[in-house]
Amino acid sequence: MKNEISHSSCFQEKAIVKTDKIGGGTQIWAFVHILIGVVIGRNCNIGDHCYIGMAIEGL
Repeated sequence: MKNEISHSSCFQEKAIVKTDKIGGGTQIWAFVHILIGVVIGRNCNIGDHCYIGMAIEGL
């Protein structure tokens, strides 16, 4: 996936989105917080009040 947010993605204005890697058709709802470096695929639906941060493999 390129370093871009697809134009077909939809964000609620109260979401905090710091990543630039979001696939097309993804919906992000109110009070979601997504940290920098996170990769979100296509056609995802991220509901209210979710926090998505980075994980370290192997832990």
